[in-house]
Amino acid sequence: NALDAGRAWVGVVGASGQLQGSVCVNVVEPWLEDGAYLTEKWNYILPAFRRNGRIGAALIAFCTTMADELGIPFLAASMSHTKGGKCRSYERHMGQPVGSVFFYSHAAGA
Repeated sequence: NALDAGRAWVGVVGASGQLQGSVCVNVVEPWLEDGAYLTEKWNYILPAFRRNGRIGAALIAFCTTMADELGIPFLAASMSHTKGGKCRSYERHMGQPVGSVFFYSHAAGA
């Protein structure tokens, strides 16, 4: 578990006692692939602050800086049925997405 092994970090935006957003990233080492990568456990901005683009930019900058310092890629995904603000923010700061994610859920009817 990356959280127990000291291979996870949390970035926070906001003054003490006034949280605006946070992100948790951890190192993943898939057994089928060569090399580790950094991914997010969560990336959350409180609803009252979501229109403030600086908060999302700061959280993404935290992720990419951690990846640079560790010397590994950063992988971000958004599991949503619509292309919302989070996807647009990642595109602005990281470029066009690469690949596809396919999700099946029997309860949702695929």
